[in-house]
Amino acid sequence: MTGDPTNAAEPPTRPSGGPSRRGFLLGAAAGAVGGALVGAGGTRALDGTGRGGADGSPTAGTTTPGTDDATVVDPHGTHQAGIDRPTTLQRHAELAVLDLPERLPSRADLADLLDGVGERITTLVAGTDPDLGDLRPTRLTVTVGIGPRVVRTFLPGAPAADDLPAFARDALVDEGGDLAVLVRCDVGPTAARAVSALHRETGLDVSWSASAFAGPPEGLAARNLLGFHDGLSIPRTDDELATTVWSARPMGSTTLVVRRMPIDVARFGAQTVTQQDDAIGRSRATGIPLSGGSQADGPDLDAKTPDGRYLVPVDAHIRRAHPLPAGLDGLMLRRSYSFADGPDREGLLFMAFGADTSLFVRTQQRLDEQDALMAFTRTTASASFLVLPGFTPARGLGTALRA
Repeated sequence: MTGDPTNAAEPPTRPSGGPSRRGFLLGAAAGAVGGALVGAGGTRALDGTGRGGADGSPTAGTTTPGTDDATVVDPHGTHQAGIDRPTTLQRHAELAVLDLPERLPSRADLADLLDGVGERITTLVAGTDPDLGDLRPTRLTVTVGIGPRVVRTFLPGAPAADDLPAFARDALVDEGGDLAVLVRCDVGPTAARAVSALHRETGLDVSWSASAFAGPPEGLAARNLLGFHDGLSIPRTDDELATTVWSARPMGSTTLVVRRMPIDVARFGAQTVTQQDDAIGRSRATGIPLSGGSQADGPDLDAKTPDGRYLVPVDAHIRRAHPLPAGLDGLMLRRSYSFADGPDREGLLFMAFGADTSLFVRTQQRLDEQDALMAFTRTTASASFLVLPGFTPARGLGTALRA
């Protein structure tokens, strides 16, 4: 139920400039831009029309058209936006991985910082933040996570408390981090300015960052730089998400694994289309598994040719990543993007959400053992984070740290 829009307060306009109070609380570099805090009572939920619930709560999980053909994704709810909603990937992604001081701030100060980030997210999504410079926040989402060092200190026993292990083909230049800010939007300049605004809001140093893009969907998913549909086999229903994505520690959280994977696109593309199809296990032309069916179908791993060969080869990527042979409970929610930093500097910004990181670890170990695609890849950045529960005007982003 939504309230009367004529009686709803306008979303606050975020002041631009001035030192960030949270930057001082954390002992971070002086001069970070953040502006004054916006009180929780002064924000309101967005459901695409600028209306919140009658009690100030959001219309959870909604994605509705706004004005001027823009689209607003509600930043509030049980879970953060940018995980399972919107269901179709935005066209641009900006990731900033930030470092807290070596001596971590107090639990209360870190909770304050996160609450302020949540308030800033609200003004960015509303399009009222002056740091956007009148750029449209079309389907803008921001997803925030804390790294293993922070989890171990303040939320022991929660998922993502342990660092990821080393994997084959790791050639890490960047790894880890204390705070992940993932911004996605259909407007590239908006995503870039939003992630910069949130970085300044925290007053923290950037450990590493990434920019990536996605093409338009063709059927259920967009194509990656190899020409294949990426993200076809993912949990989609509420039951599937409850099984493999959402965590109860703390309730409403999940985990995020991020891997920057350069791919030898030219060498992969020099193969015949049949060889490419066999390496992936799907048809490049259609996205259909080599065992038949539709894009939405998983592969039939037992299907064979009349002469006894598996239709999906034994080293095909979708066979090695399939949960059934590994005895896993389900699929990761993969939200991967492509990047191209110049000729021969192309690849995949792999991102996947799960109830904990063990599903990713066990899957990646199977890929390391035998996967035709892995021969064309390496990994230069790797990190994992606990994605905090969703927030509302009455319940800040840092609430989990106040318990």
